[in-house]
Amino acid sequence: MSAAPRRNPVRLLPLLVACMLAAGCTDPAPRLPAGGGPAKVFRYSLADTPGSLDPVRASTVYQSQLILNLFDTLYEYKFLQRPYVLKPALASALPVVSEDGLTYTISLRTGQRFADDAAFPGGKGREIVAADVVYSLQRQFDPANKPAGTWLWQDRIVGLDEWKQAGADYAVPVAGLRALDTHVLQIQLKRPYPQLIYTLAMASAAIVPREAVEFYGREFSINPVGSGPFRLASFDSARAVLIPNPNYRREPLDLQAEGYDPASQGGYGLERLDGRAPPFLDRLEISFVRESSARWSSFTKTDELQFTGLPNEQLYRVLESTEPVQLKPEFARAYHMQSALEAGLVFNVFNMSFPELGYHPDPLRNKRNHALRCAIIKGFDWEARNESFYGGLGVIFPGIIPPAVAEFD
Repeated sequence: MSAAPRRNPVRLLPLLVACMLAAGCTDPAPRLPAGGGPAKVFRYSLADTPGSLDPVRASTVYQSQLILNLFDTLYEYKFLQRPYVLKPALASALPVVSEDGLTYTISLRTGQRFADDAAFPGGKGREIVAADVVYSLQRQFDPANKPAGTWLWQDRIVGLDEWKQAGADYAVPVAGLRALDTHVLQIQLKRPYPQLIYTLAMASAAIVPREAVEFYGREFSINPVGSGPFRLASFDSARAVLIPNPNYRREPLDLQAEGYDPASQGGYGLERLDGRAPPFLDRLEISFVRESSARWSSFTKTDELQFTGLPNEQLYRVLESTEPVQLKPEFARAYHMQSALEAGLVFNVFNMSFPELGYHPDPLRNKRNHALRCAIIKGFDWEARNESFYGGLGVIFPGIIPPAVAEFD
């Protein structure tokens, strides 16, 4: 019991989401897309305004959800596979890693282009090359950008911290971050960092074109130019509207390769998407609504939001049971719902450097502090907290590795 975080029970919330039936996913005032028929519009919501849409400033889930729809990364996650598995995105394959784990060689797909934008000559988005990846990672070490993602690669890549300290001059090469040719990137590490490939799937690692950053300056944060499935049509404090990016790679969806499980994922119409190339929408509308009750109210109007989480205050009104999680019949007839453990967790820790509670130089006081910590742990009623705050839907477990991932023991 000497390490308080290992003894503290932590809670993992099940993710409850509900989506309107397919009939509710068309535009109430239809516009005809190029192929004819009603426009396919999906209305989503976030609990806060993203602020900047520049990957260099990505630091919240709200920013990341928008950025990863507007920009592309070297790697991404298979949409349906659980536990989560990476796959190539802008990269053509998983990296080739040296035996000592220090050198990663990554090949990029050819023919992948940024979205058309005024930042490019003639307004036509150019091909994405390895130098764009180098530039995008360097931006996270340029103090002028006030970057939020430096921590991912700090003291990891050879020469990158030194490049920052020397003035962050983009004309100066970084020894451990090089474009070997137009479509081959090499990253050299100071020591093994197996998590590197996972960082390259995060919003902070999204690939940006230097021309657009310099063209828009500070306004690049609200004029994002990327190569993701969508491009930005409008953005303000209340809502973002995204429309398809015609330059996005036309790669047919392979449900089996994505980890499709008919037992748990059947019945949602996913089979109709197999073999079709995303995005599958004519417009994506994302509203920024802080109050969960307001999101629920908008959702239940049937012609506004089409996806939401279930607010805690609605649990007993909407659910027939929590074990297993089931909707009441009247809601089951109107909505699709899926529940699963989310990978997030809530935990409490002791500040062990605080001598009144943590480690103390006096052996007797140190022993008493240990006993005090044990008493606090044993006296905390996690079941009551779970019931009060989360309707009893949380999972209480020791440690900080959540049951939602394969490494949980």
